[in-house]
Amino acid sequence: MSVTFTCKRVAAAFRTSDDIIYALGEVTYESNVYPKTRHLSTTFIGKLPDAIKTVFAFAADTCGGDLNSPDRRMTAERYIKSALNALKQPLPLDPDMPLHNISSWDRETADRILKTIQERGTPAILRNHYDVPRINWFVKLPFNDEGRPLLEPCPDLGYQPKKSAELPQVNFGKVLKLRPSSDNWFVRIDADGKILGRPEWQYRILGDYVSSIWETELTHPGSYKQLIPAFREHLRELPQSDVLCVLDPATKYYGVDEMIAKYGDGEFLLSSVDQEDLYKIYAALKSVREV
Repeated sequence: MSVTFTCKRVAAAFRTSDDIIYALGEVTYESNVYPKTRHLSTTFIGKLPDAIKTVFAFAADTCGGDLNSPDRRMTAERYIKSALNALKQPLPLDPDMPLHNISSWDRETADRILKTIQERGTPAILRNHYDVPRINWFVKLPFNDEGRPLLEPCPDLGYQPKKSAELPQVNFGKVLKLRPSSDNWFVRIDADGKILGRPEWQYRILGDYVSSIWETELTHPGSYKQLIPAFREHLRELPQSDVLCVLDPATKYYGVDEMIAKYGDGEFLLSSVDQEDLYKIYAALKSVREV
């Protein structure tokens, strides 16, 4: 399986009449591509709240190893810290950068961007069109492909939050640890026992949590440093739950008819399921209820 190795997070920014616009960049290379050439790509352009949201979404990808560091020790906390540090010392980005030379192998996306710019009827420069979806693909940041800065940082444009001493309460919903198939499985449920998503391995539940707390980071800067390790430990210490299961006959998973024929279309105890059937049950669950 291919892994994207992230080597550095960078940021640039410019000021509009009433806001600061941030651009995020990442130096990466792919594990299954040779030679392993590092490349800087612009991953986001927009206002601060969406920049923070993007950082936490990317950090969630580190939980399962899809996004890792060359030393293979990347964690969500480490990723977030480096990205926020980049946002604190962004390089200046030219708001009058021309957007005329937009071309891509994704012709449909390029045409959509050009059409939007034309319909707006304003000069084709960055300050007028930074919010066009995927415009970041065509904006070069003032760094080289190794992430070395080509200009001096501009601290006046930086994100300078005041660290919060208070640890916020996060309503992520209840998580149950289910019987292991090849690994431990977890499921999120609401107050009525309805499943939020499908049963997942621990790294997916942790990743969902990481991506969900970006707004908390805006209101309580620095809280991720405690929240993420605490939630990781919470998952590790959860006792295994026996639950009453109901399958979803409408699921498109191929084994659902077989499982309903074997365990019924009403409630049945998870502890009654044969070990080799667990992954089929988890793929077709509709709801669970604690015993």
